[in-house]
Amino acid sequence: MAMVDDCRPLSAQRESEELGSVHDDRDGQRRRVVFAFRRRSRAARDGGTDTPGGRAGKTARAAARDDGLAQPHGPHDAAAAQKLAQRLSAEGRHDDALGAYQNAQALYLRAGSEAEAARCAADRAGVLAAMDRFAEALVDYDAAQAVLARLGCEADAARCVMNRAVALANLGRFDDALAAYQEAEDALVLLGGEVDAARCTANRANVLANIGRLPEAMAGYDAARAVLERCGCEAETAACLTNRAVALAALGRSQDALAGFEEARAIYQRHGHESGQARCTVQRASTLAGLGRFGEAASLFEEAEAVYLRLGLDLEVARCKLGKADALRNLGRSAEALSAYDEARSLYEQRDQKIEAARCVMSRAKALSALGRSAEARDDFAQARAVFARFSQT
Repeated sequence: MAMVDDCRPLSAQRESEELGSVHDDRDGQRRRVVFAFRRRSRAARDGGTDTPGGRAGKTARAAARDDGLAQPHGPHDAAAAQKLAQRLSAEGRHDDALGAYQNAQALYLRAGSEAEAARCAADRAGVLAAMDRFAEALVDYDAAQAVLARLGCEADAARCVMNRAVALANLGRFDDALAAYQEAEDALVLLGGEVDAARCTANRANVLANIGRLPEAMAGYDAARAVLERCGCEAETAACLTNRAVALAALGRSQDALAGFEEARAIYQRHGHESGQARCTVQRASTLAGLGRFGEAASLFEEAEAVYLRLGLDLEVARCKLGKADALRNLGRSAEALSAYDEARSLYEQRDQKIEAARCVMSRAKALSALGRSAEARDDFAQARAVFARFSQT
């Protein structure tokens, strides 16, 4: 079953269409660090340092100049540096945001504001997570949470644990993620953070769904939905409804799933949330395909593809093309399917998504076989299997 949305609230994190599809950042090695660490980052490996005076800092200062803002230097300018970082992050300028948060963190430490420096570290971790650099994000979350807990900032510390759970889930450490979500939820309930606790419940349900514990996931979705609806959190209610519908489909309750996707889509539409609507459309198409209603599925995949294309979400475009190609092949329109498979494969390869590209090749082989092009089909099968074998050994 496909990974599902998380409802993480941290301002620096991007809205995720799916809980990372278990995003591919597995290369970090977890380690204990003191808070005021200086980590050797990508900028440092390139010859700079990830400090206010290093390459990342220079990048942030350049970004500030480009925006017509003065880059802060003194200890009293930490808040301005933090606001700049938040703005850069909101604009999707992640590399610039990392340097700006590092500047803000250093300025807060120089001014003696350890708690604000820790909050900057947590927001910086959110940017790293948005860049799929989850192992690095985990280190920053751990460091920030330790400081915030020591200083008695219990709510902020609990949110660090919640966002730490997101990183753990995306690293495939599902048991650790479940434990972290439960820890954060318990703390937030005691602190009266009802909405944040419900976010933990919903995200914990996402992890349960992805490891096949569907009845437990359903109970979590229902509990989270009740709170989010009562508190007027409509966008997050829609995400919860979408994920619940995915679980319903996995349980074989296809009609209930279709109704859930439509309910969530209506909420997204009311708020002008195009990517949310498109995700509901894709999930509805997948469910219809599972019911053998391939013509409707192909049309819905094409509809969602147009939205994602307009939004510039290439991987989602590729996913729609692959779904449409499968539907066309099942309709006996294998020649049309071949073109869609090739387009999807090209997009996946451009984004270095080797496994997904190999899935396109495997499905393309089935279309070639249906067209009587057996030799080409055998070549595609062999190529795809070689990729799968290579990744199974890593």
